Amino acid sequence: MVRFAIDRSRLTQEHLDYVIAAVKALYEDRESIPNMRILWGHKLPMRHFHAFLEPYPNK
Repeated sequence: MVRFAIDRSRLTQEHLDYVIAAVKALYEDRESIPNMRILWGHKLPMRHFHAFLEPYPNK
């Protein structure tokens, strides 16, 4: 799951088009992106910046 917070008052349409293209490319290549498990940092308030992760096999 990914959350996008976009400040539309500071970004141009070109910025948003770039983000859309990047998300589309990730989605199309999703089978090759490894699943990740949180090893440390489950309870951190901003764990997406500070957690330690490890890959595990796709099922």
